[in-house]
Amino acid sequence: MHDFFRKRLWQKRLVALAAAYAIALAGLIANFGGAQMAAAAAQPGGIIFQYGALSMQPTPLPLFAVLTKGLWIRGYTLLEFTSSPDRQRLEAAKKYIYDRLEDGRFVPRIAKTFPFAQVVEAYRYLESNAQVGKIVITLP
Repeated sequence: MHDFFRKRLWQKRLVALAAAYAIALAGLIANFGGAQMAAAAAQPGGIIFQYGALSMQPTPLPLFAVLTKGLWIRGYTLLEFTSSPDRQRLEAAKKYIYDRLEDGRFVPRIAKTFPFAQVVEAYRYLESNAQVGKIVITLP
């Protein structure tokens, strides 16, 4: 699928989700349009939640959308929890995740499983960005 259509598809999905659930959160997906797409999808007063840095390219600020919609932009990385001197914050985050894994509210999504002998193919699959979910390599 051409990138233009892929970006439009993601934008339409984000807009539909925001409208359907009256949410004001648009997660940035760097590979599919980034800040401009998230700003277009966000509801007025919404939050653009920037997580990770899949690309080393600059992320242009969608200034007019931010100003006209009154958007908030919030950055996040896992280091916020893992490197914080506040150990209680990390412990609370771990408990939140472990509890939900245990009771079934969080279920890992597995895209594809490869035997260890096919580790090269697994890596190629990872590089293709065709997966939705995790790639699992089973050990003998």
